[in-house]
Formats: sequence, C-alpha cells, structure tokens
Amino acid sequence: TYCKGISFMLQISHGMPNFVKYINVKSGLSIINPSDLISFHGLLYLNVSRNFLVDICLLGSINNSLFSSLSIARLLDISHNNVSHLSRFCFYGLLSLKRLFLGNNRISRIDGGTFFGLENISQLDLSFNEISTLKNNYFHGIKSIEYLFLEGNNIKTLEYDVFSDITISSLG
Repeated sequence: TYCKGISFMLQISHGMPNFVKYINVKSGLSIINPSDLISFHGLLYLNVSRNFLVDICLLGSINNSLFSSLSIARLLDISHNNVSHLSRFCFYGLLSLKRLFLGNNRISRIDGGTFFGLENISQLDLSFNEISTLKNNYFHGIKSIEYLFLEGNNIKTLEYDVFSDITISSLG
C-alpha cells in the first residue's frame, strides 16, 4: 500500500484494514501521533523517509514509545528527515525489527537506552548525521548486529567500552 499526503496518518488509521503490511509515506509528513499507528499491528514495513519529521521519540518512556504497536515490523525507515535527538526507549516495542534507517537526519544527541529492546536488529544506519561523540551507553540493548553505519558523521570522541557489549560484523 502506498500512501501519499500530509494528513496521511489520520486518513490511513481511520479506514485502512489492520492487515496492511507495507506503508510508504513521502509527501510532507511532519508529525506522527501514537494513535496513528495503533491499528497497524500487522505492519512489517514502514517507510517515512524524505519527509519533515523532527520528533519521533515521546518523552523517553517505555509506555509512550511511538512505535510500540509495531511489534512485528521488520523494517523502519526514517532517513532523510530532520530528526536531531533520539531519546531513551525511542524504539521500544519493535521486537522483530531487523533494519532501522536513520541516516541523513540531523541527529546530534542519542540518549542511553535509545535502542533498548532491539534485540533482533541486524542493520542500523546512523550515517550522515551530526554525531560527534559515541558514548558507551548508546548501543545498550543491542547484543549483536551485522551492519552498523556511522560514516558521514564528524565523530571526534569514542568513549571507552562503547562497543564492549555488542558484536558488530561490519562497521561503516
């Protein structure tokens, strides 16, 4: 299912069947509310890249995770937006997520525990953001990952043990 339009989430969540598996939105989306996603329990693929999203994390609370209703989603693409901050528990509830694309945003701040709960992640793209420091709690909750993309950032500081609890097959 391909959906277009600024008011996409309101339109789609009130009339689209809950068996929708794929959603692509590339047309001026600036906000996603938790209620917009609540009826999509069967969603496997959500692509909201190339929009105007700024805040995708809700107050850093497990109970308020924007994506908590997407427990079987395999891919989440939020690349090419205006996201600058990833708060704690931002992606909590994405139990089956394999691929998370956050490249080409303005991310400069990542709170410890942001990726908590992403135990099945195999690909994490944080490339071409504004990350200057990698702190030792950034990847807390990820035990192993195949691909971690960090190129295009201006990383100046790597805290001791930043990768001590994670196995990375390929770092780019």
